[in-house]
Formats: sequence, structure tokens, C-alpha cells
Amino acid sequence: MQKRVATIAGLTLLVSIISIGMPRITHAADTANVRPPSWPHTITTADATIVVYQPQAVAWQEYRTLEVRVAVAVTRQGTQQPILGALEMSVDTHTDFDTRSVIVSNRQLRSSRFPSLETGQAAAMEQLLQRAMAHQPAERIPLDAILLSLKQQGSEIKGVALKNDPPVIFYSPKPANLVVFDGEPLLSAMQGTDLSFVVNTNWDVFFDPATATYYLLDGQFWLSAPHYTGPWQPVAQLPPAFNNLPNDQNFADVKEHIPGIVIQAQDLPRIFVSTQPAEIILTNGPPTFSPIRGTKLLYVNNTDSVLFQDSRNGQYYYLTSGRWFRSANLEGPWTCATPSLPSDFARIPPDSPQGRVLVAVPGTPQAEEAVLQAQIPRQATLKRSEAGVNVTYSGEPQFKSIDGTPMSYATNTSFDVIRVGDLYYACFQGAWFISTTPKGPWQLTDRVPSEIYTIPPSNPLYHDTYVRVYSSSADDVVYGFTAGYLMGFVTAGVLAYGTGWYYPPYIYPGPVPVYYPYAYSYTGGTYYNPYTGTYARGGTAYGPWGGAVSAGAAYNPVTGPMAVGQPSMAPTAVWGRGRGTTRRRAPMPTAGPPGDRTPPAGRPASITPSQVSAAPPRSICCAGWAGTLSSCPVTWCSPCATPVSTSPRTRRRRRSSPPSSGRSMPG
Repeated sequence: MQKRVATIAGLTLLVSIISIGMPRITHAADTANVRPPSWPHTITTADATIVVYQPQAVAWQEYRTLEVRVAVAVTRQGTQQPILGALEMSVDTHTDFDTRSVIVSNRQLRSSRFPSLETGQAAAMEQLLQRAMAHQPAERIPLDAILLSLKQQGSEIKGVALKNDPPVIFYSPKPANLVVFDGEPLLSAMQGTDLSFVVNTNWDVFFDPATATYYLLDGQFWLSAPHYTGPWQPVAQLPPAFNNLPNDQNFADVKEHIPGIVIQAQDLPRIFVSTQPAEIILTNGPPTFSPIRGTKLLYVNNTDSVLFQDSRNGQYYYLTSGRWFRSANLEGPWTCATPSLPSDFARIPPDSPQGRVLVAVPGTPQAEEAVLQAQIPRQATLKRSEAGVNVTYSGEPQFKSIDGTPMSYATNTSFDVIRVGDLYYACFQGAWFISTTPKGPWQLTDRVPSEIYTIPPSNPLYHDTYVRVYSSSADDVVYGFTAGYLMGFVTAGVLAYGTGWYYPPYIYPGPVPVYYPYAYSYTGGTYYNPYTGTYARGGTAYGPWGGAVSAGAAYNPVTGPMAVGQPSMAPTAVWGRGRGTTRRRAPMPTAGPPGDRTPPAGRPASITPSQVSAAPPRSICCAGWAGTLSSCPVTWCSPCATPVSTSPRTRRRRRSSPPSSGRSMPG
């Protein structure tokens, strides 16, 4: 198979990092100048003129080898009458998501049929075609044309057994906030004050041990409560201890709001609190409805949530993370509805504002295309001599069994490390590394044990099963990953975000606690971007910083330095701790590859973006970037869609930040 690896969405990183002085990761071939053919197009040889019509895709084996049928018209030299025939061929492929095209090369003729020719003549014609194909350069075929052809062939893709139970879903018809803690609040001491702050939330939450009181900064005003669950009340005057917060950038935004604005109790937004993944539906007053033409469905028009009602029975349908949930009442209880949606959902007009939900409706062309596209790998080539990783732990490595398998995985690290027998495998940035010890040294491997691909969805490292070795040589290894590595999974006939399982974080409490979180399936609106084939963060990541492109921040209470992430609307960005950093404050993650772009103290210097082949969960690709959004060299930091606007009345807060070296904090 010829190695032709295009610069695809997410992998432009591999080229871009050259500009910042990192060792180069090469692609197998430069396909930037591969032009799309016009159909039909003509091939001229010394023996004949061959007119080739647009191929029809029959099957896409492992999304690497495309089997096609092609109609041709061959006019031999010295004749005028073309000979019509049909060919069955296989071609090597590489998908270029930037241009939504597939680069085909290494054509192999499997069979041919020329009804007007005798057997001997047909054999001679086949040899003529084989000679002609041997000299043809790589060409592009539209990705959407292949997907359409495969849909027409009825390609069936099996889903995986995800956990599709509803998360906690809150509802309020008036201003409200959702504060999510990743488990019970984890307190960390601060220098120069008796106050502690809560590490495992993306809100500014403090605890004053002198009065056993929690304090929450909500925008410009403060709230207090005797317990983190509430009841929350306006604060008229903060304790003097707040004047002694560290004078570093981490708490600059907090200090700007001391003493803060005092609000009246009647103006207080409702505060919902959860210690597990949760969602919130806010309406501007009681729900109001608008009809959807051609259906009996109504959509709620005074909310930013995707919320419908079936006018025939009053049932509500709520879409979040690619899953539908049903309830007779907005207060719940909710049940999974994706496999049993009313048929009217498939009749929603694609050109209507509500047409965007069709990708989450089983059986629709939009859903089928999303499922197909999720199977296409994004590939890149890493040089064995340049790629490496330095895995760090909090203390000695600790491992936990993976249910139903003989394997175990490391817990007290932000890296994905799996023990298989006497060997250790690390999946980092879409590439596999191997070592004989949990601490390394690590080197690229082109052989991944089959046992790893039996890790169940209930395990937090399940997404690593979507990273595979596609080819290798003495110098390079070609890796590829499919949508599951970016938390997009096929279930009930649609592509949903996240496995639905809640993965409790690794916590080691203490004055300076250790906290390693995992990504959430819920808490914050995700949406599917059909152009990139991935989920994006465009809704609410429930936190205290307004605006969809707010900066992410992280604090190291040991050294005191602050690192601020630049604005981002990463297609699959989440935020949290930097890999290799065990003690620091960080915001909680939202959707997609977990992490943040902070350059914290303690992050292993040897882990660089030069070792990246893609932006997987808990990545570092943006770590330390200090430029503006428009100049960020990493594709994951580029906006791919317009974020959903939120009415100020809802007080729903949003925050997103780019991937980093660290495991993200759920949020």
C-alpha cells in the first residue's frame, strides 16, 4: 500500500508545530497538490483513449481499501467506435477531512467485463487497462459521494453497548445556575490565607473553616451557604480572609470582584448542585411552543436547549450529547427515547431551524451519514526516532483491574497506561507506546495486543480502543483513530457523545490534594458538526465565566504560578488539569478531548506537541500556547461552528478551553 497521508482535520497540527521549533513529524506523502478529477475524465495512452466515469463505491474495507465499480469507454488507436465495459477495482484510500475528499491511489483491477468482446479480446483489453492504471497519479473523490454510495448499498454498522440512562436533568423557568462537583468537594489550601478553594469544579467556590461556610462567586456577586448543596444566600460582606488571596493571576478575576455587587434575595438565581454529570433546561418563563411544519411536533421557543413536545400526548423530548430523553413533565422523571422516537421526528424538514436534530434521529440520512463518517480513520505517520513520551505519576504507580479482562490501568497519573502481562502500553496523542516498566523508557510500537481492544465502555480508557496501527516500516509507524477516540460512539443508530458512564476521578486528599479526573458524557451542551464529523462544544459548560470563548485557568498551590488558556471554541475541547501536573486548581472539562492549555509547573518538559499524531482525550496539543485564537497553530483550537447564544436572563454560564497534556476535569 502506498503511503499517502493527507493533512486532515486535526492533523494539521503535525505540520504546524514545525513552526514552533519542535521535531518534525512527517506525513507519508504530500497530497496537498492532489487535484480532484472532473467526471468523466480521459486517460490517453499509446494504445487507446480511455474515458472513465465516476466510480460507484461498493465497500470500504476498514476504511483503507475502497472497492468500486467503474464504467469505461475504450477507443483503441486507429478506431472510432468506443468499446464499453465495466471494471471492479480496489484502491488505497486516505481521507482528507479538510477538503472532505478521499485520496485514492494504488489502483488494482480485480475484474473486467466487456460484453462486445470475445474472451481473448477481453483479456487483451484488461491488460491494456492495467498498464494504463499503473501510471495514474493519486486523485481525489468527494467524500460525500462515497458516503452516499455506501448508504445506498445499505452498509450496516453495529453500535456498542453504551450506558444511555438519563443524567440528572434539572429544570427552571427562571434564572438558575448549575454547579457541578466531580464527586464530593475537594478542598485545597492556599498560601497566605485560612481559606480553601474547591478543586473539582469549574466555579470559584471557597470554604472558610472559621465559620464552616462555603462561598460561591456567581459573575459579579457572592453567595454563601452552610453546606455546598445550599441553601445559597446573597453575601452582604465577605470575611476579611478574602483580602489575603494570593496575588497571582490565578485569582485575579476573583479579586476583581471583592467585595462584589450585593444583590437582593428576590434577584437571586436558583442554584442547582450536583456531584455527578448533570444537565439543566432553562426556559424564559413557562415554556412556549411553535409548530414544526409537516409534523405534530412542537419545539420550545424560549429556551436554548433542544426541547420538543409531541402535541398528541404532551410528551417532552430533550436532546443532549446526541441522546434523546422523554418525560411527561419537565421536572422528570426522564427515560431514554432514542430507539423509540415518534415517526414525526424523521419528518422534520431538513431546511428548518430544527433540521439540525436529524443527525440524532435514527434512520434519517443525516444520522446514517454521521455513523458512516465516524468509521473513517484519521491517520498520521510518526517517526520512531522522534516520537516519545515521559509518563509521570503521583508517587509510585498504582494500577486498578479492568473489569472482565486480565489487564489493569494506571490511576494516579494523567496518562493512559495499560498493563498487559509483563508489558506496559501508553496511548498518547493517538499513538501507542510500549515499555517494560510503568515509568518507561517508552518507544513507539507497531504491535498492540488484541486484549486491549476488549476494554469495555464502562472503563475510562475505553476510548483508546479506537486507536490502531495501520502500517509501519523500519522508520515510521502510521496510526489512525476513529470517532470513538474523540468520544463519539455509535449507539441506537446514531452517533452520540460519550459512553454515558460516570468515571469517578482519582483523588488523594490532603492539604495539597491530588486530583485526576476523566471526561463527562454530560454537563454542557454538545452538538454534532457534520463537516468535521465530530462533536463540538457550542452550548453551556456550566461555569462562572460568561461567553463561549472565555479563557481557562489553572493554579498550582505549591508554586503559586498561574497559567491562562487563550480563548477557544475547540471542536472537541474540554478543559482541566495538565498532564503530569498533580497539584493545581483547574476548571472542569466539557466535551471531547479533555484537557486545558496551561503550562503548569511540574509538567514534564519532554512531552511536546511534536509527539502528537492527533488530538485525543486528555491531550496536550495546545499546552503553553500564548498566542491569539487566530494564530494558534493547532486545529483543535479553531472554531468550527457558531456557538449557541444564551439569553442573559438564564444566567447560564459557558466556558471552553483547549486540550492540554492533562486529563480533563469533568464538567
